[in-house]
Amino acid sequence: MQAELERRRRTQTNPNKPAQRLTFLAWCLKHRRFLAPDVPFDFDARPFQRALYEDEHREVVIEKCAQVGVSEMMVSWVLYHVDSGNTALYLLPTDGDVSDFSSHRFGLAFDASEYLAGRVIGHHQRGADKVTLKRIGNAFLYLRGAKVGPGGRAPQLKSVPADVLVLDEYDEMDPKAEALSRKRLGASDVAQVRIASTPTYATTGIHPLYLASDQRRWHIPCPHCGERNAPGLGHLVTEWDDLERPVRWNTLAGRGAGNADAPSEIALLCQKCQRPLDRGATGEWVAAYPSRDVHGYHLSALFVAQRPLSEIIAGLTETDESKRKETYNQALGLPYRTRGATSLTDDVLDACRREYGMGPRKGGAFVGIDVGRVLHVVIRGPDWGLRAAFEHADFDAELRSRLIEYGALACVIDANPETRAARNFQASFPKGFVWLAYYIQGRASSQVAALDFERWDSSGLWVGNVKADRTRTLDTTRGLFAKGAKGERGGATLPANARSIPDYYDHLKALERTIAKDAQGNSIAVYTQTGPDHYAHAENYCYMAAAFWLEAAENRAEVVHDPVQIGRY
Repeated sequence: MQAELERRRRTQTNPNKPAQRLTFLAWCLKHRRFLAPDVPFDFDARPFQRALYEDEHREVVIEKCAQVGVSEMMVSWVLYHVDSGNTALYLLPTDGDVSDFSSHRFGLAFDASEYLAGRVIGHHQRGADKVTLKRIGNAFLYLRGAKVGPGGRAPQLKSVPADVLVLDEYDEMDPKAEALSRKRLGASDVAQVRIASTPTYATTGIHPLYLASDQRRWHIPCPHCGERNAPGLGHLVTEWDDLERPVRWNTLAGRGAGNADAPSEIALLCQKCQRPLDRGATGEWVAAYPSRDVHGYHLSALFVAQRPLSEIIAGLTETDESKRKETYNQALGLPYRTRGATSLTDDVLDACRREYGMGPRKGGAFVGIDVGRVLHVVIRGPDWGLRAAFEHADFDAELRSRLIEYGALACVIDANPETRAARNFQASFPKGFVWLAYYIQGRASSQVAALDFERWDSSGLWVGNVKADRTRTLDTTRGLFAKGAKGERGGATLPANARSIPDYYDHLKALERTIAKDAQGNSIAVYTQTGPDHYAHAENYCYMAAAFWLEAAENRAEVVHDPVQIGRY
């Protein structure tokens, strides 16, 4: 009943909205001004923007570089809808972002437009203009942070009905926020969505959304031969070094070996005639997959004529990998994949699948256990085929029995946060069978072992710890999946029904290799969590278990337990 009443309210004539509904573009041309009343709204400098204002499709995704006018477009889009009598929800990553964005973006929009200033309800009235709530006529604009609490709770989104939804800086949001915010459109006949972000990772955030869209790219005609070109790195860079830095790029003469100190020589060249393109030319958007339901746009500084190409080249040639990453994300609107990184995408994981089922087999197995609200257990055989992946409530007799059932040879457990329970479980097996893992971040020096199995403490007591370089061991584990996907010997494989394991694929994809700064300001490779990742770490601990057992067996340095011994203990 409440939903029907809300629908009827929205469809009633609103005495405070314009009598004739303009298109979004026409409304902007008539009522929008940027920054100041004397700054006109036009596309002279950035012709690629026009399509974003003409596109009234139900859902639009925008993967973008920085400072390309998209946030201004989305501010205009929600103001247009609210001015037309539709309620809007504008979502930003945090409450702090909301406060800054509300006062800066929306405050300036009202100040710059006499029309909008007259339409927004002022501070002197009830239901007035606030940081998180704007009223224009009889419709409302809600601004909210995207933080999702334990149990998937987001009280800031509760009871917020909406006709249109904007998710701005999507990559920085809580991954659960999108689904929760979409529910606010349930009672609307309008139900339009705009999602935009500078990309960060290849497998999460805006980039997969763009890949799932119709993938529109900006094409400009060559002024010399007429060939349509979609400006990309291939039009700019022609040769890369082994660290994936450009060492040769295009010049106006069409010859490489350009000099970053001579920016006038650097150019985008037509891929047909090898002559320079006009970056500011009027072009057209072309969809790679026009039948797909979501419209997707990719915006790059390569076709922003005001952005010097020399700045992009300078960023790409940086020795500091974190600065190269920034150039990819902020200037090119592309995710950056660190050198040697293996992203576990659906395609890679599917390529690891083979025609076998899970369950115990002869030959023993290795076990990795990640500890959280529940235990996530991965069991693999010596052939590196997946035997089992499941959740378990606790370190109990049933789990012990399952390890024995699978003929476990060695087991590595996350030492935190349930160290005492893990220690007790360790003590129920012979020494050297169960190891407790402690991650060490940033030990990137080749002089330090990626895995250090600590058997005894200084007083001669058995401890059974393994100190693991987080980045390097995750690199190794992902490399095993890469080998499996290519069909190489020794690679990780998955059973034919691997997709049916709850959360397994999602957890493996939720770690992205990227670049960060250590305490000394040095760039280091790290894995960043983009969602629940328990099975990813369980796989890593499983690799550690195999590494210990195989090394010990080869060196005969200590007693290596077999499944029969474990079962009798």
